[in-house]
Amino acid sequence: MIRQHLLDHPQGLTQSDLSRELKINRVSLAKYLATMIAHGELEYRIIGKANLYTLTKRLPMESILWQTADHVIITDNTGRVTQIDERTAAFFGCKVKQMIGKPIGEQSGNQFFTIDGSPLSAWQMTETGSLEFIMYSGDHITYFNQKTLPVVLTDGTNGNATILTDITERKRAEKELWESEQKISSILNDITDVVWSLSLPDMNVHYISPAVEHVYGRTVQEFTKKPSLWAEIVHPDDTQIYDKAMEQLTKEGSAVRECRIVRPDGSIVWIHDKSKIIFDEKNTPIRVDGITSDITERKRADMALHESELFNRGLVENMPDYIAVYESAGKILYVNPALESAIGYSATELIGTSVLSYVAPEYRDIATTKMAIRQEMVDPSGYEVDIITHNGHRRSVIVKGTPIQYHDHPAILLLLNDITERKLAEDALRQANKQLNLLSSITRHDILNQLLALKGYIKLSRDAIDKPEALLGFINKEQQAANTIEQQITFTRDYKDLGVAAPTWQNVNECINKVMVALPMRTVRIEPDPADPEVYADPLFLKVFYNLIDNALRYGGDQMKTIRILSKVSDRGLTLVCEDDGVGITDEDKESLFLRGFGKNTGLGLFLSQEILAITGITIAENGVPGKGARFEIAVPNGAFRFMSDSVGRPGS
Repeated sequence: MIRQHLLDHPQGLTQSDLSRELKINRVSLAKYLATMIAHGELEYRIIGKANLYTLTKRLPMESILWQTADHVIITDNTGRVTQIDERTAAFFGCKVKQMIGKPIGEQSGNQFFTIDGSPLSAWQMTETGSLEFIMYSGDHITYFNQKTLPVVLTDGTNGNATILTDITERKRAEKELWESEQKISSILNDITDVVWSLSLPDMNVHYISPAVEHVYGRTVQEFTKKPSLWAEIVHPDDTQIYDKAMEQLTKEGSAVRECRIVRPDGSIVWIHDKSKIIFDEKNTPIRVDGITSDITERKRADMALHESELFNRGLVENMPDYIAVYESAGKILYVNPALESAIGYSATELIGTSVLSYVAPEYRDIATTKMAIRQEMVDPSGYEVDIITHNGHRRSVIVKGTPIQYHDHPAILLLLNDITERKLAEDALRQANKQLNLLSSITRHDILNQLLALKGYIKLSRDAIDKPEALLGFINKEQQAANTIEQQITFTRDYKDLGVAAPTWQNVNECINKVMVALPMRTVRIEPDPADPEVYADPLFLKVFYNLIDNALRYGGDQMKTIRILSKVSDRGLTLVCEDDGVGITDEDKESLFLRGFGKNTGLGLFLSQEILAITGITIAENGVPGKGARFEIAVPNGAFRFMSDSVGRPGS
């Protein structure tokens, strides 16, 4: 009845209220109330001179023991266990009956220590309050958070409830986080760039790495106290750059800027700054992260390079001769565009490398000697060396050098005069003279032979003046000799210009187009070379393709429909192919194909073609399959061909 009345009056009733409501005298009521308080059913508090009784709001201890995920131990006021469940007892390595009536941990084989490593006493485990401790169970370690609260036991006496929460996973996570933070902190402390993070929209500092003092000359605390400092330290001439970067950051979520800042000592530093806005799960901007690098040295290098460009522009960079500057140890400091183009390397690739590494091996001794001489004096005398290009070809140059000051440091200026084409022309002229002397000798010999035969037949004709049939035979022989002499003289007309003019670069497809106009092509189709090569050859080079295509049209047969021109590059050079799908050339004819006088027409076309090509070291051969078409292969050595896509108009490009 007392419980029901208190349920109806949750705000509480005094002893007088209960006595009046229940019609029970105060003495008997006091006994009932004392019993309910002892069992934990009632609570009271003193208001004035009266006690106000209410139903207790505490849960029964058994509910706590069986429902919580934590471990709960109830002890009396002496620290001895009065209540514990099987799960918690097992955690201590004991049975419930082993722990009842004993201090916590007394029966356990486990060891208990505070976080700082001190042994944990049973008294500490029941002391009111909170602490963390470690339990060692063999090799297994468990971390606990202990909370001890005062309680009233079922017999009305006071005791404690010790709640143990397993925090092992939390401790492990905290350790891993600490180790990770230490690693990140170590990295951030060592890098020279400034890593930073600011809150939005107030731009307060979340984090700035220690490098801020090296780059900005200011402490982290200065930026923390004054968020506007970021904008205030920007160089006055670069405020627009800063404003534009902030605008870009707002619109696009990221920004990059390069500008100057002013340190407290007045010095100016160039910075490169990258920043990015970070958004939360609701796409709300919460902070901006960034990294700032000191690029002052790079900017100085850029300005020095700009000064160098101004120095060389107009005079050095537009000179057709090659110019290089190197320091005393032979390291290249500068090259002009002409040398870049000729050698096939960019200035970036060349600068910093040894000048000797581009000299042909057999010339390195003389180059080394000359380099030593130039350290002491001007060496006006030039000397010839071969330099190796990026594609492995050679270029012949005359080298002259003189000591100079380059960016306030001693250096050597080299002037290289390219004589590659001159040497090729000289070689071609020597070869042409040799060919002309040979051809002249052969032609003179052949004409004299024919004249001797002609005179003989004329003498025989006189003797046979009265013998018409014999006379006609001799006249035919005389006509044949005269025709041969005419062919020989005509041949001299074709080769009279052989070697007279210096070799030039000649486009193969342009030669083919000119031949197609000059010859009756009928329905025969010519496929030009898709690679579009150029060949360094005698100006009569066109005559070679004229003869090849003319012969194909004359002797290829009705089955011939196509003449193809193609090329392929190998380590030995370029192979130009002129092939058709006609009847081909017999193996017997192949042996004499390029001999003078062989053939059904003049017998001089292929012979002359061979001589024209030989002037610049080019050879020709026929490698077709009889019955499947003729195939002429023209072998062009390295240095005597190039392609229209090449940017440099020089042999060996």
